[in-house]
Amino acid sequence: LQDVIKLISSRVLKDDVLDIPPKTYNRRQVFLSKEQVRVYNSLRDEHMAVMSSGQVVTVDMKMTLLLRLQQVLAGYLPVNDEEPVERIGKSNPRIESLEEWCEQSSKQGLIWSRFRIEIDDIMKMLGPKAVRYDGSITEDQAARNKAAFQAGDVQWFVGNPAKGATGLTLTQGKVVAYQSNSFRLYHRLQSEDRTHRGGQTDRVAYTDMCGVFPDGEPTIDEKIIQNLRGKIEIAAAVTGDGFREWVH
Repeated sequence: LQDVIKLISSRVLKDDVLDIPPKTYNRRQVFLSKEQVRVYNSLRDEHMAVMSSGQVVTVDMKMTLLLRLQQVLAGYLPVNDEEPVERIGKSNPRIESLEEWCEQSSKQGLIWSRFRIEIDDIMKMLGPKAVRYDGSITEDQAARNKAAFQAGDVQWFVGNPAKGATGLTLTQGKVVAYQSNSFRLYHRLQSEDRTHRGGQTDRVAYTDMCGVFPDGEPTIDEKIIQNLRGKIEIAAAVTGDGFREWVH
């Protein structure tokens, strides 16, 4: 089918037709609290014991472990559902780091998160300087929030990539933070391009919040970010024996 289509079609890339400044990427290290380290290590060791027992470990089991560990890195107790509901400890290092990052920027920007409770905490932290864009609001409110951001009425657009990764033009955004990443490469690529499209005149800077242990040792965040930036699906990356390197 591809051979047939080639005869009557041509492929043009975005870079071929749009004069947009290139993207830049950064990592912002976030050191885990003692409570996070305890929960993370306990969860990891429990699953690694299962993997070492000779039991068949499927891709779904690996992805579930990554999700639970990601919930811990975001500052929430791991649960058996997609959305955590309870926070770890009284403070959240990741939210505090994001607050500091926001205070250092005078530009408008986007903040992406996959967890609703995390968006709740971000909105509480930013207050009237931000609008929300996820499944918790109506379509009418979502349209108003998008318009307010593009009009420059607010500084921050806080969204879930599953909701806002497509169909939005948010070229007012000059900086972007990924507070927590979706495991779907499609969500990552599309959410990056909400700001990087026709009409953008600045070099957009993308910052990934990356959890690390107090001694500087990496967590799964490092591998997740590395693969998504390398345009590799997470589910494909965890097949095979290399998964042990992800979780140490």
